[in-house]
Amino acid sequence: AKLETVQQKIGNTGFYYKNTTDAVQLSHALAHVSTTTDVFRADTSNQLSYLFKLAGITVNPYAGHRDTYYSRGVSPEGSLVRGMPFAGVDLLTKLFRIYDVEVHQGGLEINRLRHIVTPQIQYRYQHEPTVLADRLFQLDETDALDARNMVTLSLENKVQTKRNDVIVDLGTLIFSSDYYLERDSTQGLGFRSFKYDLEFKPYPLWEFDSDGDYDTHEGFFRTINADLWGHFGSLSPHLGYRFKKDESSQLTAGFSC
Repeated sequence: AKLETVQQKIGNTGFYYKNTTDAVQLSHALAHVSTTTDVFRADTSNQLSYLFKLAGITVNPYAGHRDTYYSRGVSPEGSLVRGMPFAGVDLLTKLFRIYDVEVHQGGLEINRLRHIVTPQIQYRYQHEPTVLADRLFQLDETDALDARNMVTLSLENKVQTKRNDVIVDLGTLIFSSDYYLERDSTQGLGFRSFKYDLEFKPYPLWEFDSDGDYDTHEGFFRTINADLWGHFGSLSPHLGYRFKKDESSQLTAGFSC
């Protein structure tokens, strides 16, 4: 069960409040092993932020605290409560240009183009949690939370047009990279990953989506996902590819109606 609030403005101030709370019963079983690991976990994150503009740049500093209750840990010491304060700031701006391009042929309909470029810098600091990961059963990403001191650089390119007076996104491409300012238990210093996220839909009848995560230190893609969708009335077939380093490489197919 999960409850997540969007950024809620506090009165007429520039402050915003956000909360995410979930409760989950986890059960982990291994093949040919009679015992299972059962853990109840309740997790809540509370964040306060302030939004303002400075010289055309949107600035959003924030701070918060995350608390997680575990019914048990690795050792038989009973329940555990993990706390972790965090803070950071997001900086972004938008630049755009309009091109007088008209195309009406082969099913492609373009009525002028708008190119939007959004550079963004995100800094995040997470203090070391009060309960370290080696004291918890590692059942999903929440259990592996660790200290973080990092900067994420991203650049979004979006191309839009209008169809029947409605704004349509023809394509969106986002590049991002994480730069770690301090070492932790799993990451070293410097740039550690490069990510891309592509959504391409020039025609109403089909769409291509892809994303990937490249390890800049080891020199390989950790994950790659790609999907080609068709849209024919209420029917949407798709073909896909899934890759995860040292785990799987899969072709997928399906449809929704």
